[in-house]
Amino acid sequence: MNDIIPAKGIGEFTLDMTYDEVISRLRQKQTAFTVEKLPRKIVTDELEFWADDEGNITQIMAKGGFDGKLCGKIGIGSTLGDVRRLIAPYRYEEYVYEIEGMGGICLEPDDKCDGEDDDSSVISCISVYKE
Repeated sequence: MNDIIPAKGIGEFTLDMTYDEVISRLRQKQTAFTVEKLPRKIVTDELEFWADDEGNITQIMAKGGFDGKLCGKIGIGSTLGDVRRLIAPYRYEEYVYEIEGMGGICLEPDDKCDGEDDDSSVISCISVYKE
């Protein structure tokens, strides 16, 4: 199951995991990944994980071919218009879009948006984070 749950996690990975737990789980699944030191980050083809200095996961981002859904309806490849029609209105906040009434999640379109009439913009990344 690849559910996207705001302020909680994406699929089997949750925001209460540690950096080392994510690496261990990726190795168990034989998923290829790279590690970046600054910021402390783990990168796969479909997910990225950010950790704080203590090794706690603070953000998980779905991208690429990830097939999970938010509320069973919105995923990578959906449009911002889909979000408005199927979940709730969205608002532009510093390079990302937030869904009104839903904290701990943001959406990034694949094109440059200006915060005005962006319904046709396609979602390329969905991030969950601690509130």
